[in-house]
Amino acid sequence: AAMEIYSFGWNSIFSLQQLARGETTADMSADFVSAATYFTTAQDTEFLHEMVKDVLMKTGSFATASGEQLQAFADSLLRGAVLYMAVVNEMEEAINSAVAGTVEIEDSQKLWDAGVAYYIGSTEGFHVGGSKKAPGESLFGLANRLCNDFGVCNTDGKANVNDDLLTAFSAVQNALETSNANGASQTYTNDIKPNLVVPLIQGLLDAMLEAGKDQAGPGRGDAYGYSRVLLGIYNQIAPSDVLTIQQATAPTNVIDATDVNAVFLAVEEIIEDPAVTTDCAEIGATRGLNDESKDICAGIIIEAPQPTPTTEAPNSAPVVTPAPVIVTRAPVGDKPVPVDHQDGLAWGRFTFTDEAQANKDAAVALDVKGIWVAADVAAATTLYQNGVNFATGVTGYTAVTSLQKMSTQSKVVMRQDAIYNFYRYAVYTPETFDTQETGDAWDFANKVVTAALGTTNADPLVLAAESAVVLNSYLMIIHQLYEATQSCKINSSNAALRMLDSAVAMWIGDEQGDGKFNSGYMMYSMAQLAMDHYGAAEAESPINTELMTLFNDAKSILQQCTSANPTQFIKMRMKVREINTAFVKVFVQNWLWYASAGDKIFEELFTVALVPHLNACGAGNYDFLQGATSLFTGNPAGKDIILNTLPQGLACLGITCADLGDPSTSGRPGLVSIVGDACTDLETFENSSFFAGYQVDPSSTPK
Repeated sequence: AAMEIYSFGWNSIFSLQQLARGETTADMSADFVSAATYFTTAQDTEFLHEMVKDVLMKTGSFATASGEQLQAFADSLLRGAVLYMAVVNEMEEAINSAVAGTVEIEDSQKLWDAGVAYYIGSTEGFHVGGSKKAPGESLFGLANRLCNDFGVCNTDGKANVNDDLLTAFSAVQNALETSNANGASQTYTNDIKPNLVVPLIQGLLDAMLEAGKDQAGPGRGDAYGYSRVLLGIYNQIAPSDVLTIQQATAPTNVIDATDVNAVFLAVEEIIEDPAVTTDCAEIGATRGLNDESKDICAGIIIEAPQPTPTTEAPNSAPVVTPAPVIVTRAPVGDKPVPVDHQDGLAWGRFTFTDEAQANKDAAVALDVKGIWVAADVAAATTLYQNGVNFATGVTGYTAVTSLQKMSTQSKVVMRQDAIYNFYRYAVYTPETFDTQETGDAWDFANKVVTAALGTTNADPLVLAAESAVVLNSYLMIIHQLYEATQSCKINSSNAALRMLDSAVAMWIGDEQGDGKFNSGYMMYSMAQLAMDHYGAAEAESPINTELMTLFNDAKSILQQCTSANPTQFIKMRMKVREINTAFVKVFVQNWLWYASAGDKIFEELFTVALVPHLNACGAGNYDFLQGATSLFTGNPAGKDIILNTLPQGLACLGITCADLGDPSTSGRPGLVSIVGDACTDLETFENSSFFAGYQVDPSSTPK
């Protein structure tokens, strides 16, 4: 899953793999060439990609790394090497092309803005100084995260080096705009290039200290990633110091106090060299393994920040009174069963490759219905756990014979799926990664359904049934689409089409009327439910109409999965993203309805469904979003947290105001208000042309 996201991207125009290979610019920067020369040859544009691939595939020197260490290897290598190279590649091409006059000035400006965007990152938002919640995922965020440890924060708690860089970024932008290419070049050389390495140096030193304190922790991984670029840059200046850093940060080296002191000394000697123009005051000072001051500047004492006091009495946790629970979903009975359609399960609008098998998968809806109308919780629990209506399993998985097993078997079935791993990340605590890697089942969706069955704050049967749909079956549908993509990759068109059949069948489900509201039980029905809540006349939800089109598009793609069309699987990957975004629209509309109605219980269900997607669009929101998730307790904080992160998430997913639904006929002022506010916030976010206070041309920058 990680390799897929790295290779094909998720939120950006360009993938990280393209950045690692330097594919976004015509020429490589001087630093890229220096690093390539250090690790292989000057002409090698694959060296960074090969490093990342070894980490993500857990091969070679990384084969024995723990899950926590592996994450650190990957994060620091992508942030500290790949993104750094993307920044300098774009910036130097902007400067060089402007000086040479080989492109229009507007094109140089766009290249420059792209380089700035890679340094800052969209997760910082538009506020001056960056994110108000947590530092972002790029080098800008790394500098802000470490400035306190090195005593180099401004009065707002942000990195001094970022302040200086933002000023210089704007100066270059203005110089390019006025055709002062030489002035832009001087500012880049004197004020920007020396400071771009500051977060890398701080990251390396901080990681060495962490690894020295905890040899089994992530510090070793961070030290490796943040040092890669520095090795190439400084090898011609201080080869013996670079060798010291290389040996200490080798992936298999167990870092000790000797290594820590050696790296600090090597960095001090590098910075002292007259050929290095980085201002040591931008790096600052920190505290060593024994809380002693560790100054980096030779002959210059910079006061390190004081260690955090350990004798303070802990503050008592604030008492949070849950908001009153308002239930909008009263206990209900059976839904009307429509007459079988003469054109089959999909009403003649999608032609299945094997409709008989598709009908078997569609029968999962009857288990959902059974939970919905069960005599009591005990009967519903038995049906959920054991299943009745698809006893032979879903297509391709004979062991998945119940809704519960869609979750309890998920680690075996779905572990390579990107979206499944988004869910794992969103609801994990970091310390559980290694446990999960050793074989324990990960059954979060099952835990949600089980909690729903035990709630007294809503109808447990309806809540459990819908939880199983928006978590268990949704993830199974997405998995079948990923399997279709994999089958396409090996030119197995028929196998791919059967997996697509399965996904469509589980999306619609048995007993679903074409465009009907009070009908069916699966994701198709959930989209219809939202439209009904919005007060619209009975018709097919625009989301379902879109999904039917997307599924037919996917079929056309999969029919051409042959050796003569080796890129079809890439087209299918893109189509799966579009399908997933349409499903997220269902979650968004239902969340807006329940949040506006004050139904905290069903709001929390759709919060759990949304949070992984919001996290995937802004990993810096992880800690913030953790406060939104709870299992049917009436969490009073969840609504505001989701509303705060929704604009960035919706924009990232390509969801528009129109996709939020039209509440004008709902007769619910609260729904009209929350949808209107969400739309306004989304448009404000999309129209913002600022990255942490730096104004750009929106058409020039990646996400």
